[in-house]
Amino acid sequence: MAENKRSFVLYCDIIHTVSQLSDEKAGELFKHILSYVNDKNPVNDDIIINLTFEPIKQQLKRDLQKWREIKGKRSNAGKASAAKRKQKKQKLTHVNKSQQSSTNPTVNVNDNVTVNDNVNNIYTLYPSSCKFQNNRSTGKSSKDKKKIETLLKTHNENELTNIINTYIFECNRTKTYYKNFSTFLNNLPDIENIEIEVDSKGKPKPSDQHLLIINPDGSKSWAIL
Repeated sequence: MAENKRSFVLYCDIIHTVSQLSDEKAGELFKHILSYVNDKNPVNDDIIINLTFEPIKQQLKRDLQKWREIKGKRSNAGKASAAKRKQKKQKLTHVNKSQQSSTNPTVNVNDNVTVNDNVNNIYTLYPSSCKFQNNRSTGKSSKDKKKIETLLKTHNENELTNIINTYIFECNRTKTYYKNFSTFLNNLPDIENIEIEVDSKGKPKPSDQHLLIINPDGSKSWAIL
């Protein structure tokens, strides 16, 4: 018997042989079989026992060979399954790491730098305090940059620059308090409805001390000097 093998099969058809034996010989044969499957290497001088046992012995050997083959296949299948699970786990780990890091670092870094530059440019345009309210803070904070980043998905930098410059110019012209920056960003004014007081030549009145800005896209905005 092989190591860790705790059972064996006796086939029903051996009754045709065993029934020809006396009960004493049948008992002796059974003990002989048990000694054999427990690796006792039994030796018996009784020719009747030896002849009866031989076909049983050969069948036990064939069954043992089949058991070893099945055990080997199951062992290999188990190893293959474990290797597959390990490979799948490693693949998932690699995918997660890839998702956390950039798949194209150069492009993403450049894009991030461009977005950050645009956000900072817009952020710095809006005054930090209002000179018409004893320099009261306009409440600018880092969360406003997040809002600007969101606005840049629907407006380009020139559009937002134009809106802020025109709004600040009009507030300065009319001496109107600046809105809280978050409020301003959440409710961007319609600059088309802002009327700029100009002279007969279409230029802002000199007393306002402002500057007409021509943006790269051809749009115009105003800034206080």
